[in-house]
Amino acid sequence: MTTLLFSAMHSVLSAPPPLERGVAFVGNIAAAVPEALAVVDWEETIRDYWGNVGISEKNLRTREAVAEDRAQQQQQKAIAGAAEVGPPLAQSAKLLSETPVGGASDALSMILGNQ
Repeated sequence: MTTLLFSAMHSVLSAPPPLERGVAFVGNIAAAVPEALAVVDWEETIRDYWGNVGISEKNLRTREAVAEDRAQQQQQKAIAGAAEVGPPLAQSAKLLSETPVGGASDALSMILGNQ
């Protein structure tokens, strides 16, 4: 009986905390279904974990600082995306302006209604 009780206590004490088990579960699922990663709020999960293991939140960046960084990253992506789209659009407009469609009109003028 003592061995059984010791074994049960050892299993409970050595089991990872629920948060760690949940993260491991999502990680395993994500190997087959990557979209599963989108279900977890990773920032809050990290903050909860740090609190659960007794690490002070002052070691983490503030929510506001993280949100500000994310906003800056999104803005940089938007600028980079616009920079990628700009040259092909300019080239297309140039080609349309050089494409005659009869008379003194070109394809760009026709599209824009400036015949």
